[in-house]
Amino acid sequence: MKNKIALFLLATFLMSSNCNSKKAINVNRVWMLVAFKNYSKEDLTKNEAKLDLTKAERASAYMGCNNIGYAYSIHNNEVNFTQGMATKMYCDKNTLENDFLKTVEEKMTFELDGHFLILKNSKNETLKFVAQDWD
Repeated sequence: MKNKIALFLLATFLMSSNCNSKKAINVNRVWMLVAFKNYSKEDLTKNEAKLDLTKAERASAYMGCNNIGYAYSIHNNEVNFTQGMATKMYCDKNTLENDFLKTVEEKMTFELDGHFLILKNSKNETLKFVAQDWD
């Protein structure tokens, strides 16, 4: 009887640990862009480049000038961005925003690597983000 109770407690612990580990890699966060094309980390930080996935099915991005919005859905290792829209403010020499808009495609693969989110488009162009709430 004691062995059955111990086995039950161990199984319960393992299942709850498994659930907690899945929460730790949740994609629904604000992600700061840290690597993209030939932009320096300082340029990305100065522009406050980020992708916000905290709202269910609505993504927003900011690359230093305009607010960008998408509907999004996730299936396996693929994220689908649709219904893209952006404000239309004039941004002098903001090539980062233009490059971001050209790179983000409707279907992109994604990978979670620790506190990093890596998006790749069909041309194998990569955007690497770090979770904003990561210390």
